[in-house]
Amino acid sequence: MRPENFVNEKQENVEYRFPIPEDRIPVIVGVGEIVDRPKEITAGLEPLDLLEQALKRAEADSGGKLLGEIGSLDVVNFLSWRYRDPEILLADRLGIKPAHLCYGPVGGESPIRYLHEAAQRIARGECGVAAVCGAEAQSTATRPNAPG
Repeated sequence: MRPENFVNEKQENVEYRFPIPEDRIPVIVGVGEIVDRPKEITAGLEPLDLLEQALKRAEADSGGKLLGEIGSLDVVNFLSWRYRDPEILLADRLGIKPAHLCYGPVGGESPIRYLHEAAQRIARGECGVAAVCGAEAQSTATRPNAPG
């Protein structure tokens, strides 16, 4: 148990004090995954389709209606496909306008960093629902170049 005046860390000039109010404790409430390896390349999904389906599966896993409540959306950079502003395209597909939208640079630590930063936004009260997602369509992108 932490003392009430315990200072956890400083980031972005914001001091975090515990205990966090119960409605601000970040928890993972739903996860969604999709694997797309169709036999016909033309049936392959692109990353935005994968992201949208994975988020819908995460919402179903949560048991609630949370997609419309997303206030923070982080998209892990993907290498298999190029889009201009994929985080905005995804938000448009979902019909949401989150205050925080991010499509960051390539980096091996990105997924866990985005998860940590999303949890911080919830703890600070900046949003109530955050989504962190990533997708690769490498199978779809490279299959036309495969021998045979």
